[in-house]
Amino acid sequence: ITINTATTSNGLCSPGTGGCFVLTGIPASANLNVTDLTTALSTTSVTINTSSSATGSNGGDITVSTPVVYNSGNNLTFQANRNINVIGNGIANSGSGGINFIATGNLSVQDATVSAAGAMTVNANGVSLVANTASTALSSATQSITVDSGGLTVTGAGASATGKIAQIQQTGTTATQTITVNGGGNIQLNGGTGSGNRAWIAANGT
Repeated sequence: ITINTATTSNGLCSPGTGGCFVLTGIPASANLNVTDLTTALSTTSVTINTSSSATGSNGGDITVSTPVVYNSGNNLTFQANRNINVIGNGIANSGSGGINFIATGNLSVQDATVSAAGAMTVNANGVSLVANTASTALSSATQSITVDSGGLTVTGAGASATGKIAQIQQTGTTATQTITVNGGGNIQLNGGTGSGNRAWIAANGT
């Protein structure tokens, strides 16, 4: 499933009638128009689930190919049979609704920021944050991140870039940040090689 500016296809985003996002049949791929998505979020929580779309070359993946920016008290959940990719295009909710990532495979965030004024949960085999040409972050008031053998890797930019930060940041001063690593996974912080490039995990609460 790709979230982009193209017309929604091979699936439905019709809150109040058919729900959002519902795949039609067992397609090899599907598009979810970003305006359809943010409009739905204004009235209801949305789950984007690949459960019946694992047949194509990218079957089971969710890819965010355009910025998703909204203000909602409703939750946005990404549920992938394989991987979730947020590359070069961020996700931002300035409202109280949570952002949730559930992946059998990995969550990859590169050159993009995912931010929530409310809660963020991640449950995946592994999580990778990489800052190459832009700073990269998972940022929310409350955070719960659980990974398995794929571990958690946060990597700053290389020598060709400067001042690019990769970070996991919990922003709520009275909230919590929980990071759990199961199945022999590791936590790796790679600061990068260029000037001012950094990698960190920070909590303003507990």
